Amino acid sequence: EDDEDDDDEDDGEVDEELRKKLQATLGVPDEASDSDLSDWDDEKMMQVDEMIAAQIQEHKMSKKKQKVEDRRETMHFKLRVLDLVDIFARKQSTNPLVLDLFLPLLNAAVASSASKEEAPLSERIKGLLKNRLCTMREYPRPPALDVEHAHTILAEIVKLLYHADSQIDELASVCALFFLRILIAGHTNAADGSAGALDVSRVLELYRGVLQSFATKKSSHVRPSSFIELAKRFPALAWKLLPEVAALVPQALNDFRRASLVELVTVLLQQHRQAFEKNPEILVAQAPALQDALVAALKIETAESSKAKAKNVRELLRCCALLTKSLTRQPSGRAVIKAEDLAAALSAAAEAEIAKRSPAIRASCTELLTLVRDSAGAKKDTNNNNKGGSGKDKKQASATTAATTAASTDSAETASKDSKKKEQKK
Repeated sequence: EDDEDDDDEDDGEVDEELRKKLQATLGVPDEASDSDLSDWDDEKMMQVDEMIAAQIQEHKMSKKKQKVEDRRETMHFKLRVLDLVDIFARKQSTNPLVLDLFLPLLNAAVASSASKEEAPLSERIKGLLKNRLCTMREYPRPPALDVEHAHTILAEIVKLLYHADSQIDELASVCALFFLRILIAGHTNAADGSAGALDVSRVLELYRGVLQSFATKKSSHVRPSSFIELAKRFPALAWKLLPEVAALVPQALNDFRRASLVELVTVLLQQHRQAFEKNPEILVAQAPALQDALVAALKIETAESSKAKAKNVRELLRCCALLTKSLTRQPSGRAVIKAEDLAAALSAAAEAEIAKRSPAIRASCTELLTLVRDSAGAKKDTNNNNKGGSGKDKKQASATTAATTAASTDSAETASKDSKKKEQKK
């Protein structure tokens, strides 16, 4: 298409080189007039037409070859420039100017990824960013590091997550994590929530926007890896996003986006296991909202009209189990378990159509019902041993235990009946 456009442009211009070639081929001098050509007969004119056509075709082919060669030389030049950038990053990794390389390279990667001809350039840029710049062990630090400027670059990188394709999205995510690393620089303080030179509230606001776009906007290009990797690399920072994640789980547009948010919760719970043992209140404070979100998600995913995939429902049940187990390890955690809500949702899920099609889902529901029942019994024992416990709390715990036991029994009986029916059919 580019070649056709170039040809159209050439048609509107007088090519002096072509004109001279045609004159030489036809043997016509520069000062020739129309009268000089009047003695040409039809046969001569036909020969001339063929010669002109051949000459024009040859000229066009020559121009195309020249353009291809120009593009190749331009590509080689750009690759040599990237070699210089690579050398600079390797030799001057602590120079603050290194940070100014990220945005131009990311923009160049976006531009070159759309062209097949520039595929080598695109791959070279991606390799330079991922394998050189984002893996630097030595990098700019305060006071040489301009903290405000670094935050500005980080914000621009995060913006790319909203519109980029999958490859650029991954690249931008890796670059964003690098900027978080240099701003935190290994200095975190759990007591006051500070993290080196990082403006925590500013960064959280950036990622809240990413989560909001992913969960609620149909046209969003955000991919779950953007925040899943954040949770794996910087769990303490990502944990502060948990209230927003819990609120977005029931609001997610579809099963895939809801499952991705549930996966984020699971990753955060796994990353904070040791932290929960040292300070259970970290989880206890978030537990009520998390349980509400997971119960709501379970109702949505197992509804009759739901088109949820079985693997996503299993992951949801796995997240519920992980949360419940984490809470049961501490007395303060057992106190906030919403056993009645969980039992009701699990009982309904065990009888849902998707559970009938998937024995694994039904088995998970039964197992989790037992876990909830045990946690309710442990909570009752704690209340009985607590002198300040009220009779109302004891009755509520007893009712919860009875409800979860009955729900677990019903689920087990249903599974047994289904198994017998299958044997009879055989």
